[in-house]
This record gives sequence, structure tokens and C-alpha cells, in this order.
Amino acid sequence: AEQREQKVKEVFKKFDADQSGFLSFDELLALMEELNLLKNLTTDPEKFLAEMIEDHDKDDNDQLSFEEFKTFYNAAKDDAAGRRPARSKAKPV
Repeated sequence: AEQREQKVKEVFKKFDADQSGFLSFDELLALMEELNLLKNLTTDPEKFLAEMIEDHDKDDNDQLSFEEFKTFYNAAKDDAAGRRPARSKAKPV
């Protein structure tokens, strides 16, 4: 588990282009493209990414911290493998 977390941390740092400690929509899109996650998505890539940011962005700043990114990354890999998880974060009406 520790080795897996280190790998995810390396991916996060590589794509945090502005070194802000957060990944923006564009940084996440570049990450998904480079990791070949876009070609296997069962959902439109931009729609998928917008939904995933909404679901995993716990502090609602429209970007993902490393902790938020870990759950996003697993969900993206699941979707690319055909295992789309249920949306997890309900927005108040």
C-alpha cells in the first residue's frame, strides 16, 4: 500500500505543472491523456472529468489536492477498465 501511494504521489507531482499542490482541470486532462485513460473511458472525457472533480473536490475549489486526487485516480482507472463507480458526493440543492 505504501509503494502504491508513492507511485500515485509521483504521478500527482509530475502533473502539478505550476507546483501549486493542486491539480486543475487542464492538468488532470493532461494526466489522463498521458496515462492513456482517455481512450478507454466509457464516458465523454470532459464530462467525466467535470463530474469527477465535482465528486472528489471536497473543499469545492475546482481543483484536487493530493488527498482528493487519490480517490479521483482510482475512479478514473476503474472507469477506464469499465468499472464506473457510483457518484459519491451529493451537492446540496
